[in-house]
Amino acid sequence: MTGRRIFINNSEQLIYLLTGDPGTGKSVALLRIACDLIAEGKEVFLFRNEDRIDVPSVVWWLKNSPKSVILVDNIADFIDELRTLSEACRSDNVKLVVVAAERNKRVGGIVE
Repeated sequence: MTGRRIFINNSEQLIYLLTGDPGTGKSVALLRIACDLIAEGKEVFLFRNEDRIDVPSVVWWLKNSPKSVILVDNIADFIDELRTLSEACRSDNVKLVVVAAERNKRVGGIVE
C-alpha cells in the first residue's frame, strides 16, 4: 500500500490518497486514520459504496464545521461528486480535506 498527497485547486483543498492491491488493508487504514483524526478533535465523515455525496449539504457542513475531514473508500466511485464538491468549496472559500482509498488498477481515473 502506498500513499500520496494530491492538491486540488489550491492549498485549502487536499486529497490524501491510499492505493494498493485488493486485500492490502486500505479500508482498515482508512478506519484507523478516522480514529486518529477523531482523537485529534476532528469530525470525520466516511462515504462508502452505497453512500452518495450530497454536495450542497457537505459544503454547508464544512462551512459550519471547519475541523471536518471527509473519508472516501473506493474514491473512483465518487470522483464526479468530489470534483463538483471541490469546485463548490473553492467558490465558497471553504477548506476541503479528503482522505481516500482506491485499488491500484482504478487510480488512473483519479490522478490526472
